[in-house]
Amino acid sequence: MRRIRIGVAGLGRIGWKHHCREIARQPDFELTAVQDVLPDRRQEAERVYGVPSYRGFPAMLRKADLDAVTIATPTHLHARMAVAALRAGCHVMLEKPFTRTLQEAEEVVRTAADEDRILAVFQSLRAEGYFRHLQAVLGSGVIGRVHHV
Repeated sequence: MRRIRIGVAGLGRIGWKHHCREIARQPDFELTAVQDVLPDRRQEAERVYGVPSYRGFPAMLRKADLDAVTIATPTHLHARMAVAALRAGCHVMLEKPFTRTLQEAEEVVRTAADEDRILAVFQSLRAEGYFRHLQAVLGSGVIGRVHHV
């Protein structure tokens, strides 16, 4: 069985510390390429994962042989990048927040449907037991009004 080839756009905290690491350790996935505007991040990814890196997202979409992309860039870039990836034939995993506006979200969803691609939003903590427990405690009111977590 062929491994799913995935590119990661955005090598900040979540892209680097979570997405790259998790993709690289899954037997059914292959971290195939990365994209970031910072040269030191790209060089580190090349060294650690042995993958090509790209400064620009369009170049990664054109040159890397990808099945899917994870987009972990600043939110204002999500819609444009997701639409480009979907139109390039990639399935897309978007970091939260999904987009900035309802109009952007509708465009991304419509493009995924038009291109018959999978579109998902990544939310790592909501399924974790400790997060669900924290939500229950906060919702119960037992510790009073919470102003910040």
